[in-house]
Amino acid sequence: TVAVLTFRAVSSEDKVLGAGIRDTLRARLGTLADVTVRPAATSIQTDDSVLAGKQLERDTIFTGSVQRENDRVRVAVEMIDVRNRRIVWGRTFDYDRSRVFEMQDANAGEAVRIIRGASH
Repeated sequence: TVAVLTFRAVSSEDKVLGAGIRDTLRARLGTLADVTVRPAATSIQTDDSVLAGKQLERDTIFTGSVQRENDRVRVAVEMIDVRNRRIVWGRTFDYDRSRVFEMQDANAGEAVRIIRGASH
């Protein structure tokens, strides 16, 4: 089972962008037949992804952060194996702000490719 946590961000605009990334990841991962995506509980109050995964009773957690500088956006995404308490995949995506949907699709597509490989 998988949960996608809210992406960390400093500004309110970046939080909105992080919510879009989270929702795109959930939607794309939810199309996989052998992966169960469960919504993350909003009551989880920890920055510790492994602890959040244990509290949510999930096998895998996707999380990350959003940063923006001028017209550039950087998104860091991590896939965490909760049981083994380790990051099993991570990637940084850098895009122009005007290409935000392309960025969301790229990081979701990469996450799907990685989790497909991990589940086979």
